[in-house]
Amino acid sequence: VFISYSRNSKEYSESIKEIAEQISESGCSVVFDQFVKGTPEEGWPRWMENSLVSSDYVLLFCNEEYHKKFCGNAHSEEGKGVAWEGVITLNLLYQSKGKNQRFIPVLLPGTSSNDVPISLAHSSMFRLPSEFEALLQRIKSPQPVAPNTSGAKGHLSQIGIGKRDVQQLPIPFGDKVFGRLETIQQLIRYYEDPAIGLVVVHAPGGAGKSTLIHSFLEEIDPISDSGFCYGWSFYSQATHQTYLSSTTFLDSALVFFDKSEAVGEGDGIKAFALSQALEDQSGLLILDGVEPLQYATNVQDGRIRDEGLLALLGNIARKKDNKNSLALITSRQSVVELSAFDSCESMFLQNLEARDGAEFLSHLGVASGLNIEPSKDNELMLASQELQGHALSLLLLAKYLLNEHEGDVLKRHSFLDPGKLNASSHVSRILNFYSKQWRIRLSERCSTFLLYLTDLRHDRKLYTWRRGQ
Repeated sequence: VFISYSRNSKEYSESIKEIAEQISESGCSVVFDQFVKGTPEEGWPRWMENSLVSSDYVLLFCNEEYHKKFCGNAHSEEGKGVAWEGVITLNLLYQSKGKNQRFIPVLLPGTSSNDVPISLAHSSMFRLPSEFEALLQRIKSPQPVAPNTSGAKGHLSQIGIGKRDVQQLPIPFGDKVFGRLETIQQLIRYYEDPAIGLVVVHAPGGAGKSTLIHSFLEEIDPISDSGFCYGWSFYSQATHQTYLSSTTFLDSALVFFDKSEAVGEGDGIKAFALSQALEDQSGLLILDGVEPLQYATNVQDGRIRDEGLLALLGNIARKKDNKNSLALITSRQSVVELSAFDSCESMFLQNLEARDGAEFLSHLGVASGLNIEPSKDNELMLASQELQGHALSLLLLAKYLLNEHEGDVLKRHSFLDPGKLNASSHVSRILNFYSKQWRIRLSERCSTFLLYLTDLRHDRKLYTWRRGQ
């Protein structure tokens, strides 16, 4: 295992050394410049080249400075080593036509996926220290696990080299799921049913779709045997970029499935190649937030407007037998094109029941002062009902109460008037609180106000007046 990193500071270099020692203690042979005494006989440039070429794996510890040096954009004379390693890495990737099982980006606290060079942006990444054990499992797995041919779908945990990439999926806003056990169990039944090839989970924004998918993955992981897991979001949490076509997704997925020869083709051909890859292997494909690729519900019934996505879902839906894999889709609206296929299921995610919303508020630290179970606490349940069990609104309410009133649910009426609440006003009031009470920057205030306007679009009169303001 070769360690590639940037010497940002003495403390940073020491932290990389500690990780290298931990990997070495686990039984791996580690090639690391700090383990070399003096200068190698062949010189540092040749040592780096030989190490990169001969190592089974290369761990790239990415941060903003490393990214600049790797891409040759550093403005100082320092960083020539990382720049040289970047040149060699790019040439090795070019020779393999973009197929990558060796180069693994690693992110430490304070870094993000934006710090990963573009040539490795869609490779599986590992965040340390939380994913250290998963990283060890990856570099100790010599070969991918063979596909499952038993007739049932394969699952997640022993998926082999390069066969799991969910970095693109959004980070859920909750660390625990409430009131979704039955829905998760139904998803598991669909996943294990070879007759089901597509499942759509649809609900308005903030209902908890991302948290549901995250919990579903955690549930199926312990019972898994083999297969892939690939996730893509058409809205990037890290960059706030919305993908308005499927082209980038198709290119990335084809590289993941070792079908990069189809990357230069049209989206329809790419979609066919990807659907074949899904049929040949077992596992799970997750497409999060496909609504940017759909018309609005009042235009053509909300049909898919993207050729590539439409072709992919059509190809998957038409497969009548031997469904090794499942495509799980989330959207703010249903996917009407799939309603005619027996192999497709659609699930609408309801808001939380009052008792589940009360449990959620209690978990976040909100209380009424009564020493009783949250599901029997009338004040917590009323707060949940007043916000109609909308998960994101409950989260925002909890943050407000914790910051301003030490979590006292009885203080919610300071900005929530239960007599005037409707589907839009509770969101408006919470956003209005953030704008007025917190001393946020002008850019954040503008963003909050834009969200507020978006929430008012159905009320043309009020929307026009507020927009004028």
